[in-house]
Amino acid sequence: AALEQPDLVMAVHRDYLLAGSEIITTASYQLSVPGIMQRGLTRDQALAALGETVRLARRAGEGLGRDYAVAASVGPYGAFLADGSEYRGDYGVSASLLRAFHHPRLEALAAQRPDLLAFETLPTIEEAEVLVRLLEAIPGAQAWLSFTARDDAHTAAGEPIERCAELANECPAI
Repeated sequence: AALEQPDLVMAVHRDYLLAGSEIITTASYQLSVPGIMQRGLTRDQALAALGETVRLARRAGEGLGRDYAVAASVGPYGAFLADGSEYRGDYGVSASLLRAFHHPRLEALAAQRPDLLAFETLPTIEEAEVLVRLLEAIPGAQAWLSFTARDDAHTAAGEPIERCAELANECPAI
């Protein structure tokens, strides 16, 4: 929808704002450079499309006369795979592959200066650690970090939820 119906995306953002939302997330959760390129776009077009999601969110609130924040949504690697692994974290890939996957999308989103990066529904601490390290290299950027959970004590991958809190506490930008 962000690529083919930007007016619809802006209308949804605006509806949320009119309903009282103070933060809106961009329509970029499932977007990634390789995913967009699979649709036949070039790498540069993919990066531009990611940036456009932030611009659409900003434009949605024009004329409302109130402040709101834009959080650039960054979904897990498994959302790109579209095989349900984002709910389990069993990607079977290295941290370096996760870094290579997330880095260009974070740069494209951050270049549009969202108020926050929203690292959402991560199933593993390893992926969160990769994103936190990438975040630390973006001057002035701030983010939130959320995980999917197996139960009240573990991530979806079965890791202790306390480790998620420790990771968040270790990074001043979270």
